[in-house]
Amino acid sequence: MNGELARSALAVLMSCLLFLAACSDTNGEGASEHGEEKQEDEGPRGANGGRLIASKGFQVESKVDEGDGTPRFRLWVYREGKPIDPEGLRAKVRTTRLGGAEQVFPLAADGASLLSTELVPEPHSFDVAVAVTIDGQLIEGSYPSYETRVELEDAAARAAGVETAAAGPATIRQALPVYGSIIVDPQQVREIRARFPGVASDVAVKLGDRVKRGQRLTTIESNESLQRYAITSPIDGQVVSRQVNAGDAVGDGVLFTVTNLSSVWAEFAVFRRDLARVRTGAPVTVMSDDAALKAEGKIAYVSPIGTAGNQSLSARVPIANPDGRWVPGLFVKGEIVVGEQPVALAVRNSALQRIRDLPVVFEQVGTIYEARFVELGAKDREQTQVLGGIEPGARYVIEQSYLIKADIEKSGAEHSH
Repeated sequence: MNGELARSALAVLMSCLLFLAACSDTNGEGASEHGEEKQEDEGPRGANGGRLIASKGFQVESKVDEGDGTPRFRLWVYREGKPIDPEGLRAKVRTTRLGGAEQVFPLAADGASLLSTELVPEPHSFDVAVAVTIDGQLIEGSYPSYETRVELEDAAARAAGVETAAAGPATIRQALPVYGSIIVDPQQVREIRARFPGVASDVAVKLGDRVKRGQRLTTIESNESLQRYAITSPIDGQVVSRQVNAGDAVGDGVLFTVTNLSSVWAEFAVFRRDLARVRTGAPVTVMSDDAALKAEGKIAYVSPIGTAGNQSLSARVPIANPDGRWVPGLFVKGEIVVGEQPVALAVRNSALQRIRDLPVVFEQVGTIYEARFVELGAKDREQTQVLGGIEPGARYVIEQSYLIKADIEKSGAEHSH
């Protein structure tokens, strides 16, 4: 319980650091008198809720119109406050996104306004430049329109555990989930017997003791020669069975079982429908049932004989176990790689969040973090293919991305124009 409380306290602290950093500005220009972050310079608004640009006696009202679910720029043009028929007007909008990417949107008459011929991609976060030609006069203006972004100084990001990486190519693994348990490697088990019948004069080891190869386990006095001889361990390992005490008469039965657990096997059940996809040498990720342990290995053996009870075959994966954390008999799960797909661009799964029920990652440009709405493709346990929405080489948040999302939501920057 104390550990859970500590983790909760840490999460709250990191969230506060993000919030305070996003709401502060070293020049004192990014916050209101109440200390709340301003996402953009609001400026005057028109009758339709758009931003107003005034020049040479004309006014242009601009907004991203999402009324029918297809976001486009829409402009209304006025002369001294009175609407102008948009027919014959030439207009365009240029957006400049974080990082410098520009896009130009031509507009055409649409009823009493001008409408862009192209959709405006998410996020609707950019600097907007508007240009309208009226009777040979060029009316220009610009304004910021930011959303899904926060600013976070480097020191605050480090304190909150925010980490970034560059988006780039990857290999997506197609994995088959399997289940099984840890078993002892049969090649690392020795059953130790007396060479000649006799009496055990003493026993030098206890159950569970670790022994070295050649270490004495017991001494036997032979019934025939009355000579004593030592029984030693043939391998390094651990005494997992002891069937003799001092003074016991011994024959040909097993006295000790010594097992070397420095390597073990993960044994998985592979069902008939999956047999064609499983082969010796296939890479496997092995995880403990609670996912606390993980190891990478390859299938070394697929049994040629099936199990009637569950109609499966056994596939075995050797695992190094120098610290003894993989305990025989405990359940494990695995992912057998049955195919690999190289992709040009991928992001880590830890980076993915959702805004407005759409997948996003947060790109970092300097001290600004902004959502990128991404189109996703194939995925595996570690990473997901990206088909669009972020460029190769872009730095994106891979750790604590949920804190960036929470700060965007708290600052009211999730969706505004």
